[in-house]
Amino acid sequence: MLGPAELAVLVDAPRSLQEFRVPVGWPDAHDRSNVRRWHELAENEGASPWRARAIVAAGTMVGHAGFHGPPVAIGVALADPTFVGSITPCAGGVVELGYTVFAGHRRQGYAAEAAAGLVEWAFGTGSVDAVIATVGVDNEASHRVLARVGGFARIGTCRDERGDEVVYRRDR
Repeated sequence: MLGPAELAVLVDAPRSLQEFRVPVGWPDAHDRSNVRRWHELAENEGASPWRARAIVAAGTMVGHAGFHGPPVAIGVALADPTFVGSITPCAGGVVELGYTVFAGHRRQGYAAEAAAGLVEWAFGTGSVDAVIATVGVDNEASHRVLARVGGFARIGTCRDERGDEVVYRRDR
């Protein structure tokens, strides 16, 4: 897991960490804002377990995966005003899964392995009854990742700054 010290290094001056090497040029413009959000989660004791993890292979960070925050009620998780779909109630918390594998390391199973491990971990906490994920309509690789992980069903659509997304849900 990327802890406060590692996240501070990534935000302020990306460089090799003792545990693994960080690719040159990361975080990029998109992930720089994510790293700042993860740093905030890392500093919040209750939210800290729900922060990002580095995906590491052969001593090099090849991507990252984690949750957008700690468990929340389903109505909060799907409160996006652009969401169109089914909000079936669930008794426990909901987390949103996210993952990125850097170019040059894709199509090697890293995203599916990380996503499957995180889903299993989230359900094992006893605080989560559903995991959601949003995937760009044209992002075939991420649609395949969720299919490989298994158990995710399409429940609707939403929009973000990059365009239309499919919303998936997997119940415990």
